[in-house]
Amino acid sequence: PSGPAPSQTATEESSTELPVENYSIFPSIWPRQWALLPLIYPNGVYLQGQVAGFDAIDRHAYIAGAGYNSAIPFVDWLASYSNRSLGPTITFVGQERTTAFEVDVSSGKARSYTREEDFSLSAYFPLQSTYWTLTPVASVNSERAFAYLPGSNPAEDDLVAKSAYAPSADLAFVFSNIENSRLAVSPEGGRTVTLGSRLYSDSGRALWKGVYKHSEHFRLTDHTVLNPNLRGMVTSGVSTRFASANAVTQGRAQELFDTTGNGIFDSIRVRGYPTRSFYTRASAQASLNLSFPLLRMFRGWSTHPVFLENLHGFAFAEATYLPF
Repeated sequence: PSGPAPSQTATEESSTELPVENYSIFPSIWPRQWALLPLIYPNGVYLQGQVAGFDAIDRHAYIAGAGYNSAIPFVDWLASYSNRSLGPTITFVGQERTTAFEVDVSSGKARSYTREEDFSLSAYFPLQSTYWTLTPVASVNSERAFAYLPGSNPAEDDLVAKSAYAPSADLAFVFSNIENSRLAVSPEGGRTVTLGSRLYSDSGRALWKGVYKHSEHFRLTDHTVLNPNLRGMVTSGVSTRFASANAVTQGRAQELFDTTGNGIFDSIRVRGYPTRSFYTRASAQASLNLSFPLLRMFRGWSTHPVFLENLHGFAFAEATYLPF
């Protein structure tokens, strides 16, 4: 047969020189995830969608999303960009969202609602050991609040209160030695401890907020995990202008995004009180979760982009204390 011998071909291919080019984020930066997730609740529906992506070496990452609540004539939005070219991961987040609302059952429209506009610039750098990670997180933020009473006045007069921007700065430390596995339905060992402090400036008035969160994981049997949690939040005073400057305890909300650039300080989530919000000087919570696997699926439907992994169950007990 004609042509060079196999050994000669291999030698020629191995000596081929490829051109050297500067790294480009394209095409890997294009969105890797598209999501459209409707949420139906009594007397309304919340339509939400987002795109997310990152480049091949994870120097750049972004999320962009929007949501519309049928009870409220505004669009929620969020845009986030992260860059770790300089070493620490630097993230900018901007968003505007409805934080609380009350629906008129007869009309399906909100009787009253509050919205927040937030901007945040944060940086973190994980200090890693073989079995644990300690991550300092620093952030500067700016936010303002809006209060509405739709229906009480013509549309242009529905805004009844609008605050100025309130700056804040915070510092937190997150320790983690979480253990996981491919078949796990939750972390299977280790702990996460978060300790942080935030300082607000409310028209010259300084408000301080402290946060503590502790989560443990104990494996009882293969992939069955007991997970006790402690959370606490305390402030130096109460703010009537900025709800998020208080110790915020919230139930499940009809919203797309529930965190700003640094979600450590936003709120303590309480189960069993959907759409309810409590604003106090301090709050504490203890919970006990039990997670267990039911069925291993790991299959999809032909080549369609739907893939099922683990079917699992959980049980929990929870108590929240509001001392003020």
